[in-house]
Parts: sequence; structure tokens; C-alpha cells
Amino acid sequence: MTTQIQQVNTKFARLEREIKILRSAFISVVGKDKEGEYRPEFVHRILETIKERPGLTFVNPRSFLDQLKRI
Repeated sequence: MTTQIQQVNTKFARLEREIKILRSAFISVVGKDKEGEYRPEFVHRILETIKERPGLTFVNPRSFLDQLKRI
């Protein structure tokens, strides 16, 4: 049982490292403007938006387009 827990903890630690690397890569790509400068306020806004729950739902393409028009 202890071995299994250690294996799970090791895998979890690896996943955490991979997520940090992927997040860093995402920020480096998305966080640049046309001139290639880092824009931390944009990245911060995106990361905050990701935490929010979606406020709209749609069931078909028509309802999706209708909701886009209202935004």
C-alpha cells in the first residue's frame, strides 16, 4: 500500500512539473504583443478568466450564434 502511495505521489509530482512547464510555454506564446514584448497584464487577465465559471450554455449552433450577438 505504501509503495502504491509513493508511486502515485511521484506521478503527481511529475504532472505538476509538466503543468508548470506547459503554463510557462503558454504564457510565453500568448503573452507577447505584435512587437514580441511580454504583456503581464494580458496574461493575468487570461489566467483570471480561466478560473471563472462559464455563464452561458448552448445546445445547438444557432443558440451559440445568438449568444455571441448579445455579448
